[in-house]
Amino acid sequence: MVYFGTGEMQVTASHTRLMLLYDSRNDDGIKSFFQEVHELYINTLLNPTYLPGS
Repeated sequence: MVYFGTGEMQVTASHTRLMLLYDSRNDDGIKSFFQEVHELYINTLLNPTYLPGS
């Protein structure tokens, strides 16, 4: 994949990397994206029916 934009990355406490690539910077949108994705990630890990690696 070739991409000529800009990106942001967040690393969770469990060393999972979340990356966002974008063409135009919107700080509020970037912050909102990472908050929502992190919340979904945590909810998935806390789900009692989730099997790690599945």
